Amino acid sequence: KAEEQYKDEVVKATKEYIKKEYNTDIEVHNLVGNQDGYTVFFETTGRLHFYSTAIVPIDFSEKKVLIENIGTLDDEVEKGLRTALYAYIKEDEFKILDDQIKDIIDQSGEIVGTTVESIQNTGGNAYETPYYFVQSVSDDEAIKPVYDLYMKNPDASKEELTDAYQEELFDPDDLWFSINLYMKDPKKEPVQEV
Repeated sequence: KAEEQYKDEVVKATKEYIKKEYNTDIEVHNLVGNQDGYTVFFETTGRLHFYSTAIVPIDFSEKKVLIENIGTLDDEVEKGLRTALYAYIKEDEFKILDDQIKDIIDQSGEIVGTTVESIQNTGGNAYETPYYFVQSVSDDEAIKPVYDLYMKNPDASKEELTDAYQEELFDPDDLWFSINLYMKDPKKEPVQEV
């Protein structure tokens, strides 16, 4: 199988690339081949958590992984980092949302989210839970100083990262929450009150 021939090298190269470019360790969950190489679906490990993808080109005629040409889709990993930073420095606020959604699910008894495995294997949408994902636009000025500090000093403390946040520049249009809930029984119509 062609994938097996390149798998170890693709995974290793992706981990090294994300660490070097974004100061972030990852775990690779899935490789999807295409005519030019592989799309690598990964999840970060450590204190900042998000899902994303990298593109690893392969010269199949030379049977060579083109390590120097690894890349990511425009702003995808950056978006992941921004949303993970929000979740990290606004942990209490995110916990309130998580608890509210859990209460809705528990009370209805009919609602579920997606599985963690499906998120892992499809790359997710930046910061994502089984019930929602968050996206931060590239010109989000409130989180930019936090992102810049993390890129310069990935060991900055939570307090330092929180202090860098520019609350007065926050624009709700720059941070999107998409809540995705499903009926436990896929044949059943959605419960509108939920």
